[in-house]
Amino acid sequence: MGIDPSAVVPIVDDLARKGLVRREPHPEDRRSRRIVATEDGLARLEDLRLLARAVDDELLADLTAEERRVLLKLLQRVAHP
Repeated sequence: MGIDPSAVVPIVDDLARKGLVRREPHPEDRRSRRIVATEDGLARLEDLRLLARAVDDELLADLTAEERRVLLKLLQRVAHP
C-alpha cells in the first residue's frame, strides 16, 4: 500500500474505534490477526466508491471514452513505473 508499517496500527485502531473494521484471529496463524470490514465499514466503502465515481465523472466529463482510457493508462504508468 505504500504505507510505513508502523503507521498501519494507528490507522486500523482509528477504523476500529469508528466501527468500520474489526480484528479477528487468523484461521491459519494464531500469531496473526485479520482486519475485517464490518457492515458499517462496507456500507461506508460503497458510499465512498459512489462519491469517487461521481467526482471522476465530473472531472472527466469533457473527455471521450478513448481519452479516459488513455489517461488511465498514462496515470498507471506514472504510479507504477
